Amino acid sequence: MAKDAASLESLKALLAGPDPFEILAGYGQAVPGPWRDWPPERWFVTLRCMLQMTQDQIARKSGLNQSVVSRLEGGFDARLSSWRKAYAAMGFDLVLLPVALSSRESLEARAEEGRATVRWWRQHARPRRRRMRALKADAVKEEAPGA
Repeated sequence: MAKDAASLESLKALLAGPDPFEILAGYGQAVPGPWRDWPPERWFVTLRCMLQMTQDQIARKSGLNQSVVSRLEGGFDARLSSWRKAYAAMGFDLVLLPVALSSRESLEARAEEGRATVRWWRQHARPRRRRMRALKADAVKEEAPGA
């Protein structure tokens, strides 16, 4: 229950803060095209080689098995936590950001749709939920013996 409340509070803070669509659009424009073209395993191998580290060294520092590090480099499916541990072993923090695949205009149009959804939610869904709770409370009162 406390986790749900914390999630709800973080969602409220996100909606009350700066526009997340604008923030993501800015990050998307900041990522150079060639960087987007490289698959994650290529970045990983390149950084490991630049640091002159072996798979075994990364495995020992990260607490992963060497076979997991090999699978990361091979492009096989892996947990995000494995990627994070492996990058941390090399001295990097892994950040996962969604980047728009289409033009800025398209992203802005989708952002406006998202903002419209948030506005609708604020106007309709919350009051509706309150009305439903009130109706349920009234129904319970009517069903209660001696009411």
